Amino acid sequence: MNNHTLIHELKCAQKLFTKKWLLPIIVYLFSGPKFWGELLYYNEGISKKVLSESLRELQDMDIVKRTVYSKEKVKQVEYSLTPKGHDLQAILEAMAKWGAKYMEHNQLN
Repeated sequence: MNNHTLIHELKCAQKLFTKKWLLPIIVYLFSGPKFWGELLYYNEGISKKVLSESLRELQDMDIVKRTVYSKEKVKQVEYSLTPKGHDLQAILEAMAKWGAKYMEHNQLN
């Protein structure tokens, strides 16, 4: 792969890394589907508006799937990773491993 192609393809992936909440949402979904309220709880500090916008953006990118369950008058919304979203797990784990090595090497915490 030449540098021009690599840069072009990295720019396509860059969107995930420039938004504060997209990666944490994805990582919490690695362990399985979560309801909206669970994602709000796990992502401490995120506003309801930002969570909704982030989930919508991940759906538009075909990384997250939204499923609505209706029981009588109660509507619950569950989010899960698509196959494309699951493909990110190995990549993000490798990046985290690199980050841990870098922090250890430079004594950054």
